[in-house]
Amino acid sequence: TAKAASKTTSAPAPRTASSASAGKAKAKVTAVKAKSTPGKSLVQTDIREHFPSRRSSRLSDSAAKKDTEEFFVEMIRNKKEPGLKVVDIPGKGKGVLAETPFGKGQFVCEYSGELISGAEAERREKAYNAEDTAKGVTEPMCYMYFFRYSDKTWCVDATKVGRVGRLINHSRKQANLVTRLVCVDETPHLALVAKE
Repeated sequence: TAKAASKTTSAPAPRTASSASAGKAKAKVTAVKAKSTPGKSLVQTDIREHFPSRRSSRLSDSAAKKDTEEFFVEMIRNKKEPGLKVVDIPGKGKGVLAETPFGKGQFVCEYSGELISGAEAERREKAYNAEDTAKGVTEPMCYMYFFRYSDKTWCVDATKVGRVGRLINHSRKQANLVTRLVCVDETPHLALVAKE
């Protein structure tokens, strides 16, 4: 009979009367003897030799959140608003259309403008309305977004300074965007994010 080739690996020895005295001795694992061809033997191999291990490319929730936050900060710093187009809508004025589909949680644009206190925003809002009334405008147009940050009321005033975000129409009943507060260099910014 042919001798089986052996492959030794370290494994804890089973506890028997003889091995108990040996302490934590290491056992040798031997391969199974081949039944077929004399002179050849089978060697037990590790399954990882045949199937390479694959690491998941999925991120943990905390890592994904960190990546998203960093991406939002980059988009805000670089004033990027990809996939949006400003158009004239008959009877309504300027509006924004998406040129590419946006997935849930994806950055759409920043609601940008001048960051001011809540008190200053209320003063400006009255002044804008008075200016429009004096010009004969029936529907005053001011673009102000009030929000809370660090226990204070703030406002992004996009009436005179602003980009695409101020032109996005919103709906309280069927909103397709949500606002997310993003801090860039300790200053709050408002990111408009796809809801679904």
